[in-house]
Formats: sequence, structure tokens, C-alpha cells
Amino acid sequence: TIQGDELDVEQRDLRIVELAGLCHDLGHGPFSHVFDRGFLAAKGITDWDHEAMSGAMLDHIIDTKHLDTIPAEDVRSVQSMITAAHGGVGAGAAPRREKLWLHEIVANGRNSIDVDKFDYLARDSLYCGVKLSYDFNRVMQFSKVIDDEICYRYSEYMNLHELFHSRAIMHRQVYTHKKAKAIELMVVDALLESDAALKLSDRIWDPAEFSLMDDSILDWVENYRLFGNLFTVEDENICAIERAQVLCEGVVMGVAHTHPAGTLLGNPAAPPPHNMWTQALIDRLRRRDLYKFCNEALIPAEDVERGQWVPPTAADVVNSYRGSGVRMRPEDIVVQENRINFSMRNLNPLDSVHFFDSLESTQKRVLRTNQISSMVAPVFQENTLRVYSKNSAPEVVQAVQDAYDAWLVKRFGGKVQTLTPSKAPRPARCDTAPSEDLHPAVKRLRADFESPTL
Repeated sequence: TIQGDELDVEQRDLRIVELAGLCHDLGHGPFSHVFDRGFLAAKGITDWDHEAMSGAMLDHIIDTKHLDTIPAEDVRSVQSMITAAHGGVGAGAAPRREKLWLHEIVANGRNSIDVDKFDYLARDSLYCGVKLSYDFNRVMQFSKVIDDEICYRYSEYMNLHELFHSRAIMHRQVYTHKKAKAIELMVVDALLESDAALKLSDRIWDPAEFSLMDDSILDWVENYRLFGNLFTVEDENICAIERAQVLCEGVVMGVAHTHPAGTLLGNPAAPPPHNMWTQALIDRLRRRDLYKFCNEALIPAEDVERGQWVPPTAADVVNSYRGSGVRMRPEDIVVQENRINFSMRNLNPLDSVHFFDSLESTQKRVLRTNQISSMVAPVFQENTLRVYSKNSAPEVVQAVQDAYDAWLVKRFGGKVQTLTPSKAPRPARCDTAPSEDLHPAVKRLRADFESPTL
């Protein structure tokens, strides 16, 4: 509205940007970023990204649905806008030489200010009840195109700072919440366990195969005996599917399952009978048990900046344990490093933003240092290190927490705790009350629950 017709925006431009906005996340795998940043990363697959797959999926949809109403040049422009944040690479993507500013609307690789961020921050904060302080309407209202890039009025620099600060808040309070990450870890474990049989990591290269995978993939694992005829599975992979079934049942109900002997998956070569898994499932289901968060510590920024930071392995944590009576195994511990930043690692994205002084300005400029509020922190990324216990036995959780605390003291000379550590669960009331003190109706319910016929 500021520049009107001088931008020469055509109906075709609007259609291309709308298509890019609608299609930019077509390439997300099951459970969104959990699939690529968790599952595929654990598989060692680093040359796949969902933006490129979004472009490939768009081609696949056009070909299979015979959508010949979209010109090939427009399709390439849409793909370029989708992959713009990654340098415009992708499925035949090649940006149009004119109106390059259009490629900064959906996915902005220059400074990460784009409508994708406006959308998910507004939606997620609303449904999660998190109050954010930035105003994306003002960001759009006080923007204009200068020298073929989107620039912003200087007075909005604090609003833009709050945009990135709000992103960090959402990551800290929602996206990396300790319970949410515990469930994500369980999903990843379930996918890893079933990959040998279902070949999930092999399906990411073919859009037709990839399109068959969505969040219902856990149903494949849970009901493998029903869907098993759809796959060719070798006998040695059946046990892996059965172990993944236990994990998936826990994910769906918000619980994790531990082998009755105390380990998560038991001995892969000799899994317990299915009825034992079922008993463990019912028991854990009633207690709503997740992977147990033990503790989190803030990693000193100077260690990261100097390249002196190397995260510990699970074995390092186990070896730091000085207690006795609890047997810990590295495979029962998850060491997870979280990075929360302003979208550009440890860089300030506002350094890549150009501003103008007034709506009539035709010149752009960078933000001057002496014009930045001293209240704006000069650090744009923080690293934290978490430890989870897959074994939810209270004594094991406490032992893992003690081991992690000991490692922190050895590495940093003290603990730098950022979250409340895991607390021992309260004992169940019915377990502490003698049977003779219970109401007769409660006694009958307890007898029914403990009956082996259930």
C-alpha cells in the first residue's frame, strides 16, 4: 500500500507467492522436524531437506493429478521461493531475475523475516497460551521494496528484535519443552526400531513413496500384524517391529515402556514374551510414564565461541557416577544438546536487514550501532545440555541425575542448572494403604485389576 503500482505487481506474481505459501511444507516427513532432525540425523542422513522435497512433491502432484493449468515457468518460480532460504537450490528451482524481493516473502534466506515465521509463531502461541510481544502487522505495514529487497522502517527495529526474541521464547517454552522432547525422543526410537523392517529411510528419495508416510506411521507399527502383508520383511526384523510396537503404544498414550527387568528394550536377541510386554504396558500406561528428564545445564557461551565445547557421550555420564547399588548403562541414557537462537545461529539477523528513515525514503541503510538500545543483549544463541533416563525406576533416575551433576562439576567446576530437575514420583495411595483399611468396593476393583485374566 505504501508503494502502490510502482512495484508492478501482476496477478501472476500473487498466484506464485500464494502457491509457494501453500506448498512450502509439502516435504515435511512424519512428525515434522522430528523426522529429519531426529530420525534421519540418527541414521546419518544429512543430505536431505524438506524444502527440496517440497519442490519435488509439487512436481509429483502436478504430474499425477495432470495439473496442466500451471505453466512450467511458474512452477520453477514457486520451487525457487520455497527453497530461497537455502540459496534457491532444489528441484529445478531458478529464481526469476526480476522482482527478486518476491523470494523474500515465504522463505527469506537473507535475514529470516518471512510470513512462514509470522504464521507459525502466531498460530502456535495462540494454541499454547504463550503471550508474544511482537506485532507482525506493523512489520508488514512499515515495509517497502528498495533496490529489489524488502526493507523496514527504522522505528520498527525493536519490533523486529521482538520477532526473533519471540521465536526463542517459543522454542524454550514449547518446542523444546522437556516433556515434548521426551515424546519426540520416543518417536525417534520407535522409528529407528522399525526402520529395518519398514525401510522408512529408503522412502525419502522418491516423492511417490514419501507421500505415503504421515503421522499415521505409528499405526503401521502398532498394528503391524494387520498391515504386515503390505511389506516384505525378513524374519529377523519382526522382533524389531514388536519392540517398536511397545514404544509406539507408549507415545500415543503419552507413556514409555520399560522391560520388567529394568531396561527399555530388553535383550534384542531374546525379547520377552508378548504377554510380559502387555503387562508392562498396562502398568506403565496407568502411571503415564515418559522418558524421565533428569537435569539441564547452560553451556558457557565462551566455551562454544572458542571451539572448546564437545558434548559428552552417555558413557561419559555413566563413568562419572560415584554411587553404588544402581547399574546404569549408556544405552539407557539420552544426552541431548539444544540450541536456541535468533534463526541465524550465533549471528544477529538484524545485521542483515536494511532500513529506511521515512516512508518517502528511497535510500536504504543498515542499523547503526549507536542507535541500538543498550537493553538489547549482544548474544543471539544459547546452548543447553539435557539428560534423560529411559529407565523410569526412581533410583535409576536419581542415579543418572547424580552422574550428570558429577560430570558438570568435573567439566565446569560447578552446576549451571536451568530447569527444575526430575523429582521422585509420589507413592500411589492404594499401594501405601493396608488392604484391611480399604473400602470393600476398592478391594474388589483392586482384585479385578490384579487378576491375571484381565
